[in-house]
Amino acid sequence: MTFENRLGIAFGGLYGAQLPRTLIRRVASPEVPLPALSTRQLVEWNPGEYFGFDLAPIFRLSPELSIIGEYSFFKKLTDAYQLAGSSIGAPLDPVVMELESGITAHEIGGTLRYDTVARWRQAGDSRPMQLHLRIRKAIAGGGGQTPITTRVEFGVRVFQRFWGAP
Repeated sequence: MTFENRLGIAFGGLYGAQLPRTLIRRVASPEVPLPALSTRQLVEWNPGEYFGFDLAPIFRLSPELSIIGEYSFFKKLTDAYQLAGSSIGAPLDPVVMELESGITAHEIGGTLRYDTVARWRQAGDSRPMQLHLRIRKAIAGGGGQTPITTRVEFGVRVFQRFWGAP
């Protein structure tokens, strides 16, 4: 959505749910990085649902150059584990695997984007391209497996027609 060809906003969301399945896992608490082979159990794994959204206000400095702010929220609910059938090793309680399986993450960032696709669609005189420099940083969150990251990304897209009329 754009306002007066200078300001815009982009919004996106996601939701996912996976079906449960039976598998063999090494059952141990999250503090044990490599559980012993004797901790293997046949478990019913029911992964937690996940959802999130992204919000990005856009300010166009020119028809080709934009500055984009970004906010992202992501949440994954806790997984559920139950013993399924006979155990391979000594029976252990698979509930310990649920302890740090849920996460919440908040990220902010910004992008500087150069994009000539719109100009190319109007004039068609040159080959279009897109360049971007993006920085995203985790600012808050929770859960045992939540990454605390700062990402820097640079991207280039060039377009080439391989068949058909221009």
